[in-house]
Amino acid sequence: MKKFYSFAAFLIPVGILGLVSCLGTSAQSATTTTTPTTPTTPISSDALCLEHTSKFVAAGNLASSHCEGGFLVVESSGLSSEQMMVGITAWQQQVPLPQPYSGSNAWKIPLTPVAALTPSKTSGVGAVAIALNGVPIFNPSKPSQGGNQEVYDPKNDPKLIGELDSCGGHSGRGDDYHYHSGPVCFLDALGAKTGGLIGYALDGYKILEFHDAGEKLPTTLDSCNGHDHDGLGYHYHLTEKAPYVVGCFHGKVDNAFQPQTLHLRPPGGPLQAKITALTTGADGWTSVKYTYNALEQSVSYQKVDGCYQFRYPTPALPASPGSGTVSYCEKK
Repeated sequence: MKKFYSFAAFLIPVGILGLVSCLGTSAQSATTTTTPTTPTTPISSDALCLEHTSKFVAAGNLASSHCEGGFLVVESSGLSSEQMMVGITAWQQQVPLPQPYSGSNAWKIPLTPVAALTPSKTSGVGAVAIALNGVPIFNPSKPSQGGNQEVYDPKNDPKLIGELDSCGGHSGRGDDYHYHSGPVCFLDALGAKTGGLIGYALDGYKILEFHDAGEKLPTTLDSCNGHDHDGLGYHYHLTEKAPYVVGCFHGKVDNAFQPQTLHLRPPGGPLQAKITALTTGADGWTSVKYTYNALEQSVSYQKVDGCYQFRYPTPALPASPGSGTVSYCEKK
């Protein structure tokens, strides 16, 4: 039986409807031994559930959550209510469409994390964490053709090569929106105090903002970007430098619990274009506006009867997923 403590309806940014899939990325491999987690007094599953679900409510009901079978179950659209995409200068020609992370396809995170004997590498495919607004958090680098997807490479760091927006996120090859670095806009909106919680890693451990108590930056982080101090138990921190959020998993994790994603249209290719706005008009069309070769252009889309219509520039841009008006329907 499910225990519902805060199952608020999640919000979808105005005019942006649809599906997403996750871009596989890679993470920095673990090279040091982490500090053993400080034993804590066990608390009841009911209390644990309430503690976790209340955090999502406090974050603004962008995601809904409940507990089931020892797991925190998180449902969301995968989209942020903060400005998305603006500030990207190296665009993959993808747009933010919402993902149905719900039902049997929701996020499942252990309520009681268990430390692994040694840190484990992330898979290089999919998310490593979920923010309190329901947006996935990915590794610090994206996949490279023929490369090791589990090893961090600055040449494939979206933050360093201009692929992230001013909030630390972008849309992946499946038109999914996710973060690769600290979700700074969400952090500002959350008003997180020193050491404030911003989300949970898939192994169940908390992710805190950049500072420890007393506005001090952590100096004892391990290769996974976490530590255990002052009786707080093990937790990760946001950092300005890679791995930014989670470099490897301190705890046991089962990637089988990561939601499956859907691809709606062919992925685009890299384009040195600067995104200036993401807007939705009174006609229901959402537009990604950008500058390319000193010309202002846009890609627009809307959902009608389960299908998405896209309006691409004509002639097609280099590596564009399409040209003119194209319709894509959701797969059943």
